[in-house]
Amino acid sequence: MDATLIKNYLKKIPLMSYFHEPTLENIGKICIARAFQNNQIIFKEGDSGRSIYVVMSGKVHIMKTIGSSAEIKLSTISEDMIFGEMALLANIKRSGSAIAQGDVQCIEMRATEFMQIISKESVTAFRFISELAKILCQRLDQLDQEFISHLTSCSHCKEERIKDFITINEKLYSHWDF
Repeated sequence: MDATLIKNYLKKIPLMSYFHEPTLENIGKICIARAFQNNQIIFKEGDSGRSIYVVMSGKVHIMKTIGSSAEIKLSTISEDMIFGEMALLANIKRSGSAIAQGDVQCIEMRATEFMQIISKESVTAFRFISELAKILCQRLDQLDQEFISHLTSCSHCKEERIKDFITINEKLYSHWDF
């Protein structure tokens, strides 16, 4: 897929719609069209986060390893959604694995080059990062709701699990300045 086709695809994605045509053209030049087959690993938990992805078709499950072998699904990413976005915001290892569910077509963008391109449009870059933060907040809220639902599903241990959840949240958010 050439840069012009990628640019035209990216224009229709709400998160990318903030960028001006020349910026989208430059972003299109650094993108790689990728195809993944069912159950193919796109990236593994613990890998370096060097790229972000946009799903063109198919679905991707974001999985988290619990203990030595159990996995839980954190989210399902579908068409026109971005994943691997934490590579843009922080230089941290992948927090989960991305696994193709069925045939998946993605656009891969190298995070460092992407940030260099968008930094030339500071206002637009700010809007993009703000929208990305909203997406992350929505995903965190969804995980919180699912976690609470799971905690409260066990009637005989409901109160103890809720106390544990509150303790975990207090530790998680204790360093944030609201």
